[in-house]
Amino acid sequence: MKTLLLNVYEDTLTVIDIEPELEAYYKALDCDCVDVVVRKIGRRKFDVMRDDEGLLKANAKISAIDNLGRTMLVGNLMFFHHDGLGNLFGLSHDDIDHLTKCIQVMYTKNHPEGYKMVTQCEYA
Repeated sequence: MKTLLLNVYEDTLTVIDIEPELEAYYKALDCDCVDVVVRKIGRRKFDVMRDDEGLLKANAKISAIDNLGRTMLVGNLMFFHHDGLGNLFGLSHDDIDHLTKCIQVMYTKNHPEGYKMVTQCEYA
């Protein structure tokens, strides 16, 4: 299934085709434990897969902020939709275009060089 992978540690944004398997998610996100949360990004809802232990890492990097600049998510992210029954499915080209427009280079105190980060991320 097609997803968008935001890797904040390598500062990359990549469209990938991924098998819907836990091991594939771990490998893509470079983590050992994943969690899926629903967030409104821009004006659309997405299922966002993330490292469930991201805040515990010494080198944690902010990956999503809300409209006021507050931290919403940390670590690498992948974006999906779900069918209401817990099954994830991939993104359309329109979804990818929408998300890409909401990802901007942002600057933090710890990373004044800037890196790609999701903006306009709100609780759904």
